[in-house]
Parts: sequence; structure tokens; C-alpha cells
Amino acid sequence: MARKMFTQEQVRVMAENPYTFHVSTTQITFTNAFKEEFWRRYQEGDTPRTIMYDLGYDPEVLGRNRLSGIQNVVCKQAVSAKGFHERPQRRRGEGSAEGRDTTTQAQLRQMQHRLKYLEQEVEFLKKISSARGGRKQGPRP
Repeated sequence: MARKMFTQEQVRVMAENPYTFHVSTTQITFTNAFKEEFWRRYQEGDTPRTIMYDLGYDPEVLGRNRLSGIQNVVCKQAVSAKGFHERPQRRRGEGSAEGRDTTTQAQLRQMQHRLKYLEQEVEFLKKISSARGGRKQGPRP
């Protein structure tokens, strides 16, 4: 299913909300204050849709899937040992040079693993080929 994208105007409006930590056309991240308020009200029995509206977000803009996702994230963080946390969202491959080195190392390990696997496949095919080569091919009498 395609992810519902925000318009530039929707991004601007959500960015102005004090509970928004980060927003782009594809994702939104909330502050700890938002998560604490959301959790408190959720525990009191308010629905996620009502909570979002009261905290200044249009539930229709967010959509049903995001509302469900926000609820899941807040509930998981609320009961986790780490508690609520804000984290900037990064795309894969972005970040520090150390992150890129780790990615390069991971790619190298993956390629080495694939090479070993392919070498094993070649050896297996050689064995099958030599086993068949020892027998005469053709119809049996």
C-alpha cells in the first residue's frame, strides 16, 4: 500500500505545532511532551482520533494507518524501560562517516558471504556433474 504523503501546506501547519519534533512529506515525529500527554489521555479512555484533534492535529490529514502507528509507538515507548524518546528520522545511507563505514563493512561482509555460497554451489555442481559423467547416458537395456 502506498504511503499517504503530506502536502507542503500540511507540513508547514504541522511544523508549527509545538508537539511536532520533525515533519516531512512522508513522516512525522512527535516530542516527548506530546507522547506523555497522548499516553495520559489514552489511559483515561480518550480515542487516538480525539487526542490528536485536541492536540492540534487533523486526524483526516494523518490518516487511519498513521493514527494506529502513533498509538502503537506511544504505547510501546510508555511501557519500555527506555521510556519516551525523541529521535530525528534519517534515511538509509545518511549520517556520519562512521555510519557509512559500517554500511560499507556490512556490504563487504555480505558480498564475502555470497562469494562463499557461490563457491559452494560450484563445487556441488562439479560433484553432480562428475557423478553423472561416470555413468553411461542413454536408455537402459
